[in-house]
Formats: sequence, structure tokens, C-alpha cells
Amino acid sequence: MSLPFNDTTNGTGLIQLAENYTGLGAGGISGSTALLKQFARYINNAYQKLVTTIFESQDDWQWDDTGTTDGSSPTVSTYPVATASLVANQRDYTFPLSLAMLKELRVDISYDGTNYFRAMPIDSQETNDGLGNDTVTDARYSQTAPRYDVRANSFWIYPRATQSVGTLRVEYLREPVEFAYGDTANTPGIDTAFQPMLPLDAAVAYCSNHAPSRVPNLAAMYADMEQRLRRYYSRKNEDTAYRFGKQYINYW
Repeated sequence: MSLPFNDTTNGTGLIQLAENYTGLGAGGISGSTALLKQFARYINNAYQKLVTTIFESQDDWQWDDTGTTDGSSPTVSTYPVATASLVANQRDYTFPLSLAMLKELRVDISYDGTNYFRAMPIDSQETNDGLGNDTVTDARYSQTAPRYDVRANSFWIYPRATQSVGTLRVEYLREPVEFAYGDTANTPGIDTAFQPMLPLDAAVAYCSNHAPSRVPNLAAMYADMEQRLRRYYSRKNEDTAYRFGKQYINYW
């Protein structure tokens, strides 16, 4: 069962684990608004870091935040897929920062609103051709084999749409939904076995200044769980068969 953020009734929350790890005891954090705010920040930092570890380790089962607000209702109700309507002669399409994109997975473009073609990445520095004349630039690319360049939170597409019809579609990995210090029943969106890593990391941050003698044991516990997490998420999809084969290398 997922761990709620702060459960003073049953003592089963992330905050309650942090109270144990730090030695502050029951109510040591949950009973102090200042410390509760501080540990919410520590846990959110740990959450962001842990999600990047999952991204580094995961197989083709992509992670997304499966946290809940009450143990059953999902915190996020949409999939990490963003779309933008194409505009005639427009190169760049900017997605709102509120989407919290971390990694782009794939891009598809439909120039007629019906048929989609996968767009392949390109960097503007790859080409030796001039880029100042958009008409000349677009002539080098095809709507059935489009390309795109990512800049900040914008996608530059090649070629541009010739009419205001069609869609740019992006699948992506996103940030986790962070906790507010006043949350109670909200749960993190990682598998239950690894949820204690959040208060563990938070305890390390706190104890580094206030109880340094506790840090080595806490850090060792975290390192052990991190190894387990990496192994677990790297083979989460057991239905995928990996095969090794010979590769011919021509040294001439």
C-alpha cells in the first residue's frame, strides 16, 4: 500500500518515517509547521532526484506519476502526450512549462489532419546549408518524412505547414507532482517498495547539519535501496525478450 505524505493517526506516512530516520520522534516534524515546510522541500527534492534515477534505469515501460490524492483518485488524470495545431508558415511551437516536460520520447506530425508521420530529430548545426530563407529550407524536407529541432520548450518543425491544418503530437516524460506541506493523504507515484527512499534522502539532508552521526547509516540504506530500484525498473517489463547476436565489424 502506498505511503501517504503525513499520517499522524496511524503513523504510516512519509513524514512519520522521516521522524524515525532523523530521531526527532513522533510529532517532531508533523507538529512543527516550520519543520514540515522544510521536510516537504527535502522530500520534493528527493522525489525529483529519484525520478531521474528511474529514467536512467527503466526499460521500455515508461514511468509516469501514479500518485493519488486519497489512496485511489489519481493526482494526474491525463497521459503525458501534448498536441499543438499547426499554423501556416509557422516554424516553432511552444508548449507550456506547466506540462513539466523532462524528456521527449517521440514526435509525430500530421500536415493534413489525418495522416501522421513520425518526425526524426535534427540539430540546426548538423546542416551546412544556409537557414535564413525559410522557403529554401523547407524545400529540403518532406511532409512524409518531417524533422524537428528542440529548443528550450519549443519544437521547430521542418518543413513548416503550408496551411493551418494538422497537428504536432509529442510524447514525453514529465516531472512528478510535488507535495505541499499541508498534504496528508497524497501518495507518491513510484512503486511502494521504494517510497521510503524519499524520507530517507530527506533525513540525510537534515541530519547533515543537525545529526551528522546518523548520515553514514542513512546513506548506506539509501544506496542499498537505489541499487534495488535500478535493477527493478530495468526489468519491469518481463514480457520483452532480449536477444544477443553477432555484429560484423569491417576494419578496412
